[in-house]
Amino acid sequence: MPENTANIVGTTHASFTIVIDCSQIVAAFLESPSQPKVELEVEESGREVKVADLPKGDSTVRLDMVWAPGDAGAMATVDVGNVANGTVNAK
Repeated sequence: MPENTANIVGTTHASFTIVIDCSQIVAAFLESPSQPKVELEVEESGREVKVADLPKGDSTVRLDMVWAPGDAGAMATVDVGNVANGTVNAK
């Protein structure tokens, strides 16, 4: 995704987590035109995903999420969690 429309922007080779505030992540993938799709580690909480090595250029993180009956709303806020390496910012 181009930087001007991205929700999260990071430097090449950044290591970080992406967190959500509701719902559950059942699967996550890092997709980049220059590399094969990579399945990302979903933390036990189901609300955090680890990106180990952000590739150079535009990439997209796909979050497959489910909502349980009674979950408040169908909108999850996506944000940056722990940044272990590099610079990562939510816009």
